[in-house]
Amino acid sequence: MGAAGPVDCHCHLAAPDFERDIEDVLEEAKKAKVLALVAVAEHSGEFEKIIQLSERYPGFVLPCLGIHPVQGIPPEEQCSVTLKDLDAALPLIELYKDRLLAIGEVGLDFTPRFASTDEQKQEQRQVLTKQIQLAKRLDLPLNVHSRSAGRPTISLLKEQGAERVLLHAFDGRPSVAMEGVKAGYFFSIPPSIIRSEQKQKLVKQLPLECMCLETDSPALGPEKQAGVQAFVSVTEQQSEFEEVIDLAERYPESVMACFGIHPIQGSADGHCSVTVQDLEPALPFFEKHKDKLVAIGEIGLDFTPWFVSTSQQREEQQKVFALQLDIAKQLDLPVNVHSRSAGRQTIAFLKEQGIRNALLHNFAGRPSVALEGVQAGFSFSFPPAVTRNDQRAKLIRQIPLENICLETDSPSLGPKKEERNEPEQIRISCQYIAAVKGLSVETVCEVTTHNALKLFPKVHQRLKE
Repeated sequence: MGAAGPVDCHCHLAAPDFERDIEDVLEEAKKAKVLALVAVAEHSGEFEKIIQLSERYPGFVLPCLGIHPVQGIPPEEQCSVTLKDLDAALPLIELYKDRLLAIGEVGLDFTPRFASTDEQKQEQRQVLTKQIQLAKRLDLPLNVHSRSAGRPTISLLKEQGAERVLLHAFDGRPSVAMEGVKAGYFFSIPPSIIRSEQKQKLVKQLPLECMCLETDSPALGPEKQAGVQAFVSVTEQQSEFEEVIDLAERYPESVMACFGIHPIQGSADGHCSVTVQDLEPALPFFEKHKDKLVAIGEIGLDFTPWFVSTSQQREEQQKVFALQLDIAKQLDLPVNVHSRSAGRQTIAFLKEQGIRNALLHNFAGRPSVALEGVQAGFSFSFPPAVTRNDQRAKLIRQIPLENICLETDSPSLGPKKEERNEPEQIRISCQYIAAVKGLSVETVCEVTTHNALKLFPKVHQRLKE
């Protein structure tokens, strides 16, 4: 027990986040009395950098080379690994084999957006099997990734006779982890445990003799790294248009503007159903600011009886909705959609109008109706208010995670009805969805972010600029 400090058993020192200040990062780790850093690779493009760091910091940076089951660097498009990815990396692993501490990061990742077919999963298994055999030949341990694939990963490791294994940031059930414990495998725990109920339950059951420490830096810290990346700011009436544009110009890296005329309009007499006359004065603004918009919204239908009591009012809403859907198609923009008391009608109308990219915000219809939207490729976003509505839990359980985004609808729809909602409370939506679906908060955050960037390509583009 004479070690001077902890060993970080899994970190990504070659990550782009560390390009500018890697020396400072390493010096801070030394000051914190970290004994050593086990630096893993995800793709062959990182190999040389990791080896160079290990040469500059011998005995402190300990290199691992391996091919991760997901290839590509976020926020760019990522995809499931192929044997070609591994074949390109094998000569470098052979070149540096005498310098390596382990083979990693390797493993399986069956997150549906990466591995949606049996063929992709099978190719991941083939890539992992080859790297297990490589590790056995070189007499090296394995540093293993197993997101959304805990049981298949442990089963394959055991089938292939892997004996020295570290399962990093394991996101499976404790009962599955115990299968790894019986096989003599180790599990490393990142700082995100303080915000992850799944990790907390896991460590309660894992024997201490099977645990190691890791950071997975620059990911999985005690707090979310970037907070809210972007605010998709919608309008309800034309008078808000210029204000949203002004905010987008003042905060170009985070505020993303949408224009739309809501199906319920405010007036001196209260609220009333929208008319074509409400839309007409707004039309020139769509054209004027079209290059600054990321979507058309908030638009849609609202058949709440005290706002819309006649068939003529419902028909007028549909006219206004149709005109704005035409604008979205002309500008090639997604739509941000309201559908209160009109879920089935709204989804049917979107399909009739040929809309492909739609976000149904705070959807409150039946799960069976929502699934009609899922079949059409639509997305659904949920605000913090879902925590006070059991009906939404049933809805969230049935909608695939790949069709879910996060929202706050701030200043409305917060966790407490009487209090103002703010964007920072989006974490509550994320945590609730994770709990309902039995997933880690990290997985829900990552998948919903990916979904949002796919739905709003202009947001994705601007975050990269």
